[in-house]
Amino acid sequence: GWIAAIGDMFILEAECDLPRARDTAVRAIERFPVTFDEIDLISKDVLPGWHDDWAIAAFEEFRVLGVQAFVAACGALLDHGNYPLAIRAGSAGVGGEPLRESATEALIDVHLAQHNRYEAVRCYKLLAHHLEEDLGVAPMPSLTLRMTDAGLSRRVA
Repeated sequence: GWIAAIGDMFILEAECDLPRARDTAVRAIERFPVTFDEIDLISKDVLPGWHDDWAIAAFEEFRVLGVQAFVAACGALLDHGNYPLAIRAGSAGVGGEPLRESATEALIDVHLAQHNRYEAVRCYKLLAHHLEEDLGVAPMPSLTLRMTDAGLSRRVA
């Protein structure tokens, strides 16, 4: 349980990874290298079971920070040639916010760096589908141009 009784006192026994996860996310945004475990820490529910208004607000703030951290980490890891972790960070960013074009763009950049055009096109098409379905818009022209520059214009039309 979360509450322990010791004599006539009650003690809250709850774990919260929020401070550690927030520090990790800020380091990622500042483009310091992150590890697989740190990406997982930012990915998980840092306030499990907490449904109070303050916790919901804190979780939402952290969710946005986390997605920004994933995008930055994806770029930094790509710059260092660490493709597996860059894909993990980019995928976590897309999973956290499927309509955030910057997250998909960062993940596409990794796939293109690995010459994995199939995955790049798949990511683009999934984003295009979500944007059309939810917002009635197409991906940003700059992302479409990037795909065209990669020789994939027939696949993204």
